[in-house]
Amino acid sequence: MIDPRDKPLSRQGGLYAALWRLHFFAGLIVAPVLLLMAATGGLYLFKAEIDGLLYGRLTRAPASEVRLPPSAWVAAAEAATGGEARRLTLPAEGQAAAVLVRLPDGGERLLHLDPADARLIGESPPGGALGWIKRLHSLETFGPWANLLAEIAAGWAILLVVTGAVLWWPRPGQPAIALRGGPARRPFWRDLHALIGVFAGAVILFLAATGMPWSAVWGQQVRAITNQAGWGRPEAPPAAGGWRPAPAAEAGTHAHGATPWALQGEALAARTSATTEFADAVDAVAAATSQRMAPPFDLTLSRDPELAWTASRAGGGRVED
Repeated sequence: MIDPRDKPLSRQGGLYAALWRLHFFAGLIVAPVLLLMAATGGLYLFKAEIDGLLYGRLTRAPASEVRLPPSAWVAAAEAATGGEARRLTLPAEGQAAAVLVRLPDGGERLLHLDPADARLIGESPPGGALGWIKRLHSLETFGPWANLLAEIAAGWAILLVVTGAVLWWPRPGQPAIALRGGPARRPFWRDLHALIGVFAGAVILFLAATGMPWSAVWGQQVRAITNQAGWGRPEAPPAAGGWRPAPAAEAGTHAHGATPWALQGEALAARTSATTEFADAVDAVAAATSQRMAPPFDLTLSRDPELAWTASRAGGGRVED
């Protein structure tokens, strides 16, 4: 930590001392949150491996040339739980189908079924084994207000990096990188802190800036911009006819289950003309595969005839909530 009380730095004046104190207090504020997020985020990187270890037997199914239609999987999941299917995962060969069901009490269950006969193989938490780690990472575990705390910490982290860069910036006649003295001397640890901060600050700044779109206030504004610009939302095909983006006032009023981040909080489409022919899961899967979308992919189900079905995938795997 750069100390304004050191003689070579005290000549910089009150502004420099104020920046040093701001940098110091920013570090005190964000350090606990950054440590928590680093630990939980690092663990969440291994989500696929941990889920495979714990639930691998549920996600596998015997290879079969015969498959029931996707609507049969949805019906079997709803019959087993008494709930309403919200999302269907169309499996690749040798994998089990998965149906996310919203229960009458408001809870959710992820059911794994054999695609050949819709036999229930088992169930797993909707967010996988590390769903609680994901909630802890965003501080959602402690309530909606805690997500605001994470956003405040991210803002202070950016301030920490900026003030640290200003304090480190070499003055005339001073080396940019130097380790003066030995471990027994205070300037050595100050210089070591500055040296590490030069490289760590760039990482912290990147993580804070890229994490802000998932925050409560700043993230909502970014999502509103992406929704308004249509980023992440494909153009309606010619066969869709009178489909158009839903009015902003209706956004978020119809639950779609899990949708890609760029579309969360947005009602995906609304009809301008009435029709008596409605699609089911079979039609939606056929439409997605006709657009060269290969399994596995998620199909978000819509029971509202004025809202679109959504097929999405990312990196060859499932799209997370």
